[in-house]
Parts: sequence; structure tokens; C-alpha cells
Amino acid sequence: MGKYTTDSYEQILDKLENSIAEHELIYDESGQPMDYKYIYVNDAFCKGLNVSEKDLIGRAVSEVFPNIEYRWIKIYSEIVKTGVAKKFVDYSVQFHEYFDVYAFKTGEHRFVTSFHNVTKQLKNNKKFQQDEELLRTFRDNTKAAFFEFDLSKKLLSYSDNLEEIIGRKDITLEDYRNLFIHLVHPDDRAKIEKLNHNLIRNRISEVTVEIRIYNETKKVYVWISFFMYVAQKVRDFPINIKGIIRDISEEKFLETEALERNMLFEEAKKVANMVTFLYYPQSMSFEYNPKLSHFLGFDNLEYLEEYRKVIHPADLHVFDRSTDSIITDSVGETTKFRAYVNGEIKYLQSSIFGIKNDEGKTSKVFGILRDITGDQHIKSEMERTNRSFRQIFNTSPAGIFILDENFNITIINESFKILFNLEEPSFFDVFDQKSNSIMDLLVEKGELKRFETRYQKNDRDKYFLITVVEMMSGLQNKYQGTVIDITDRKKSTERIEYLATRDTLTSLFNRNYFEEHTKNISFDEHPGMLICDIDGLKLINDAFGHLEGDKLLVSFANYLSDTFTDEVIARLGGDEFAILTNNKTFDDLEQYKNKIKDFVTEIILFGIHVDISVGYSIMQEEMIFEDMFRLAENRMYHHKLMERSSRKSHSVNTIMETLHQKTEETKEHCERVAVYAEELLRLAGHSRVYEVEEIRLISQVHDIGKIAISETILNKPGLLTVTEMLEMKSHCESGFKIASNIINNEEIALAVLYHHERYDGTGYPHQLEKDQIPLYARIISIADSYDTMISGRHYQKPISKELAKNELLINKGKQFDPELVDFFIKYLENSPDL
Repeated sequence: MGKYTTDSYEQILDKLENSIAEHELIYDESGQPMDYKYIYVNDAFCKGLNVSEKDLIGRAVSEVFPNIEYRWIKIYSEIVKTGVAKKFVDYSVQFHEYFDVYAFKTGEHRFVTSFHNVTKQLKNNKKFQQDEELLRTFRDNTKAAFFEFDLSKKLLSYSDNLEEIIGRKDITLEDYRNLFIHLVHPDDRAKIEKLNHNLIRNRISEVTVEIRIYNETKKVYVWISFFMYVAQKVRDFPINIKGIIRDISEEKFLETEALERNMLFEEAKKVANMVTFLYYPQSMSFEYNPKLSHFLGFDNLEYLEEYRKVIHPADLHVFDRSTDSIITDSVGETTKFRAYVNGEIKYLQSSIFGIKNDEGKTSKVFGILRDITGDQHIKSEMERTNRSFRQIFNTSPAGIFILDENFNITIINESFKILFNLEEPSFFDVFDQKSNSIMDLLVEKGELKRFETRYQKNDRDKYFLITVVEMMSGLQNKYQGTVIDITDRKKSTERIEYLATRDTLTSLFNRNYFEEHTKNISFDEHPGMLICDIDGLKLINDAFGHLEGDKLLVSFANYLSDTFTDEVIARLGGDEFAILTNNKTFDDLEQYKNKIKDFVTEIILFGIHVDISVGYSIMQEEMIFEDMFRLAENRMYHHKLMERSSRKSHSVNTIMETLHQKTEETKEHCERVAVYAEELLRLAGHSRVYEVEEIRLISQVHDIGKIAISETILNKPGLLTVTEMLEMKSHCESGFKIASNIINNEEIALAVLYHHERYDGTGYPHQLEKDQIPLYARIISIADSYDTMISGRHYQKPISKELAKNELLINKGKQFDPELVDFFIKYLENSPDL
């Protein structure tokens, strides 16, 4: 047999026809029950009361149904107190209905009600026996009486209880007027006469009212709940009227007593300048409490974090410690702290205590907050605080001004003087043409929230954000205003709006704008477009840095903007641009393409010619925009692939020529290194054609990364500084990036990267050692070092071949591969000319 889950029980309860709800009692400060709230409701409950579950759960009954009678609270509190279940029938003024109720306790302060509406049964005279049975239950549980007027027979029948409630025996039909008109309290007489008149005249079919009636036996007025309805008519004239009268004096007394008690408590709180509150730790929020909000100067205080913002910074740790302690231990405590309330510092005393749930966690925190600012023992402290406040007032970056009830500015701080450049400003100086309407608003609402205005100062527009709030009543000054300079924020907003559609580097439209702009383009506009991709931008970025690459992009973007003034131009990506045209032919776009290529091919950076790939298309009738874009892009990539090989070969030669011109890495040096390296490669057992070609190419480009190094560092005669040495060493990484871009061979790029690694692991850039260093790099290291020693540099004189061979031997196993050094020495000895 399966085990029911909570969801399973809820599904079962939701299928029952009876309305079922679980509640939790709410108590006032003195511990008396004052309300109850909804914990669970089933579907029948929601449908019966025509309200949704989300509007009920967690809310108090009086909040949802303001006219609910106090006696219901009293009945349920008694059930919770005694633990004895109760079944009864009662009438609800809130709903004008009768309910058969069964209620029982489910936990601490909690109870469940199961009920169904029995109003129709009471009104249906054909089911008199059922009525009597129902009313018997009704009489057993409440002070209620049933009566029936048969106007056709001029008979009045009633239950025994009626005589006790009314205070008269042997009631006849002739007593009707005396009983329900003359004996009614004068304040209620007009109300009952009107209802009775409308019932007899067939204007209404039932009467429900609470009135006071004189009990002749007790010689006092008693409260009754009076319900009467037409049970039978003849030709729209009522001939049978039924009703129920219930003595509710006790409930009314308790209700009045509770209201008076609460009123007295509220008045006591006013005299003591205090307020109570209820806080829920789990949601970190307060129960809705307008009095608490007003007490702390809020429109509607909801969350703890809002409360923390008004706490004086120096006392915030006291407040937080108290809050944390009550949540952790639920132990009540009293603390004192300062808070900013409506622009003034208040001294507050907070007394709080927590209630734990079944899991031992604090689920609720009750508190009393009292304003102790007026206490004698803290007046001196207030004076010191006020001095601090005045200092804050005058040093605040925000402009602050105070208004009296006639809207005269009575006080301003230094920041206000600076913002407006006025020593004695008026209200009209601040608000200009809107002054009168703002005055009216302040009189009506008492505040001005985040009013934005423009103010001209020294022929420059300044933007201010102004807030005005009403100060405490009874003060000579009525309003406090705050002015914040938002000029920079306004400009930032405008800048953000600009950047949302513009590319930050080139100021052309960005991809976001381009995609939004082209969403609804159709054939009717006869659109066309060109896609441009600058070839070799990555090479320029790697070789000369991104600043040089950015200069190229900006130069190209400016050319496009100046040349194609009637077109939409956008930068789609790093090196990709789009030009959107209207009503152009293929010949027009071909001319555009040629113009662009002519401009770009004239650009030379550090001796490198820049190129560009361009593709274009025009929308045909059967196309959508994406088709046209894709066609232009494919054509651009086709041209790019066709020209890539020749462009890369040309780039290598151009870079090396430039490098030879700016450094001592001469073409002759590279040729000699190539001879040494090729021979050393053969001696190491590698003589295949492609290997020889690779080592010769590496010999040519091994220092290609120096193209990105400053000539000042490359040609410095003395020792390099630490910073300069780090930049010099970076030519290995730069060379690797350049080689990777223009030479489709990873072995060559790695040899360029690692030709300054040392065999003992102390080289750069990655401190590789021994066979971790690629063979090509180890060979180039020996060949380059030998030629550099015998040829010399501007910072180093040449040495003899014998001394150079000795240096190789000394550094064998340290800087150089020992086996390769032996091969190279043997090679040199067998070649006397070397």
C-alpha cells in the first residue's frame, strides 16, 4: 500500500464538497485573540466564497473580509484553548449566509473548519422538518429562535427561545409592530422600518440586520441578529415570512470591549510615543503596518534592508547584533540606537522577542519601538549629534534647502550655493516656470519625488534631480528639499544610448543596430549591400600591436563615412564592415568595390601593404534580406581565399625587408645562419628535402618578431634595463604570432617561439629543457649564436672563430644541446674557411 504525501492529502481535500480551511489565531499585545489567518484552503472553500487561493493564504481574515464578526474569533479561540471540537450553525453578516460549521484544533494556535452553506435549506419551507432538525442543532449551540408569519391565516408561530430573547410571553401577530418597530432602539428604528416596508412591498425578498431591541423582562436593550425572508408569495404579495432571531449581546459586548481595549492601547502608545510591529525572519519583511511606516518616516516599510538604511551608521552594528541574536536564540532584549527620521536624528528604543516554530527556528519576531529622543539623559548627546548633523548638512555633496509654509527658502547649505551660484535664492529661482504647479502639488501631496529640471549656469546646461518632503508637523519650517547634480549622469545616459547603436572605435553603426535596421527590409526598397573584410588585420595587431590595428580600422571607417554619405555603414565585427544601399545597380556596386580596394591598397604600414576582400549583392524579388547578405558574404570569402596564398608570401618578404632595414638582422646574417643550420641538420641525421627547406626558412624568419620591438631598444648601445629586456624577450611570442599568421607550418612557428630556450631550462619564454625544445630551435640557437659572435653587434665586438668555438664548448649542456655542439665543432674543423 502506497504512502500518502502532503500533495496527496491536498488533492483528496480539494475533491470534497465541504469547504475546508486551516487557520492560525492572531493575538494582540495583551495576548487576547484579535484575528486569524489562512494557512490552507481547499477548492470548495475558494469557490464557495468566490475568492482565489493566492488572495487568502497568509492573510488575516479581517484583511480579506473586513465585516467579519468578532464572535467567530471568540468561538474558534475557545476551541483552540480547550481542544474540544464544536459543531454549530451560525449566520454571517459578511456574506449574508448561514453556515453549518464543524471546527477542531490541529496544533498550537491552529484549527481547521469544515462547513457548508445551509441558507437555502432554511429558506425552503417545503423542507420544514429538515429546517426543524437544523434549527434544533442551531438552538443547542446558540441563543437563537425561529419564527414564521402566516399572513393569510394571520398566525405567528415561533420557538420557545423567542420569548426569552424578546422578553415577552404569548406573542401574537398583533404584537408584531410593537415587537419589531416600537421596541427597537430609536437609533435603529428607521433602518428596520425601511427594510420591513420594502419586504412587505415585495421590493426585497429578505432582511438581514443587527439591531437593538428592548427586552421587557430584563428592562434593557439587547443586541439581536435579525434575519427574515419571504417563504411564499401570492400574486407577488408575501403571505408567508420566516425568520431567525439570535441574541448577540454577549458577542457585541466582547467586540465593543475589544475595540475599546485596542483603542485604549493605541492611545497609550501615542502618549508613550511608541509603535508595535511583527517581523518575519524567513522573508526578512514586516507585516503591513502603516503606523510603523509613519513612525519611521516611510511611505510603506516592507523589508528589513529598508529599515537598516535609516539607522545611524555608528549604531548599525548594535542593530544588526540585536537582529541576529533574536533570530538565533529567540531571546528577548532591548537596545537603543539612532535613526534618521524625516531628516532628523531620533533616539529609538527597541524591545523585541521571538517565537520559535516546531523546528526550533525563530518564525516571528514581535517588537515595540519607542521614541526616547525627549528623555532628559540623552539631550546632551543629542546636542552633540546635532552639531555633527550640522557639519554633515554643510559638507553634504547634495544641495539641501529648507522651505517654510509660504515656500520661502529659509536655509541652504554650501553645496546648494555652489550648484545654483546664488547666495539668497528663491523658490522661483529653483523651479522657474513650474513653480506654481509644484507649490500646488506640495500642498496637495506633501512631497515632490525625483523632479528633474534643467538649469543654465555660465552658458552651460546643468541637470538637477530635486526631491522635496514634508517635515515633522509643528515645526516652523515645513519642507526639506534635496538637489543632486545629475549632469554627468545625463551625459552618460546619452552616451549609453549612443553606444547602444554605435561602434565605440569607429563611430559607425554597430552590429546590433544593423540587425535591427535590416529586420524589415523588403524588395520594394531595392536594397543592395557590400561586405568588406580587411585582410591581414590580425598580422598587423600581432606584429605592431592593437593600437596600430585600431588606427587602420579608424582610417578605413572614416574613408567609408566620407565617401558613402547616403548609405548605412556598420562595423559588423573585428575587421568586417557592411554598406547598405538603395536603388543601386550591379555596376554601381562594382564601382564602389573598386573605390574601396584602391583606397586600401594605398595604405602601407611599416612597409606592409594592406589588402581587402569585398563581396556584394542586390536583393532580387524572390529573396529575403538574409539571402542577399549571405550571397554578398560568400562572394567576399571567395575573393579572400583566392588571394590568401600570394598575400601571405608577399607579407613574409615585406616584413623581412623592413626588419633588415631597422635592425642588424641583415639578410647576409640570415643566409649564413641558414648555411650553418642546414649542415647541422644533416649531421643530426635529417636530410629530407622538406626538412632542409624548413630549416632554411626558419633561419630567415627566426627573429621576425623583432619587427614589433622599438628601434630605440633594438639599437641601444649599452645594457638594457629590466623593462627593456622584458620587451626584447617578447619578440619570441610576437614572432610566433606572425609566423602562425603567414606561414602554414606549426614546426616553423614553434622554432621561432623557442629558439632562445636553453638546454639547461634557464632560457625563455617557457624555460623548456633538453628534448622538450624542438630540434629546429636547438639548431638555430647554435647557428645564430656562432654567427653573432664572429660577426659582432653594435653592443658587442666580433671575436675570433677559435674563441667562438670555445664559447660553444663552454656552454655545451648549458645553453646548447651537447650532441649538436659536437656535430657543429666537427663541421667547423672540417671546413677551414668557416
